[in-house]
Amino acid sequence: MAVFSWLIPATPQSLVGEFEPTFKKLGLEICHAQSSEKQLYAVALSSRDLNLPVVKVILSRINSEKPSLQIEVRSSEATLIKATRCEEFANALKAVAPPI
Repeated sequence: MAVFSWLIPATPQSLVGEFEPTFKKLGLEICHAQSSEKQLYAVALSSRDLNLPVVKVILSRINSEKPSLQIEVRSSEATLIKATRCEEFANALKAVAPPI
């Protein structure tokens, strides 16, 4: 399983309000039933095609001394393969939400 994870600064806005436009632009659909005010779960819309690997994004509030958000992008692809869909989504998200 391919996984990319990084931290970004937290803002007081709701996760859905802040990230829904960006996720839609990237082709990610927020799963409201699995999301809460502290965690956001999204799936790539094109993952519904059975021939493409499933790409999931989990965005979580981290409670620590310095409030931050953890972005985790996962897919069913092998970790050692280069240029995976998981890596494409991770790079696209890093462009709009760079690591701290």
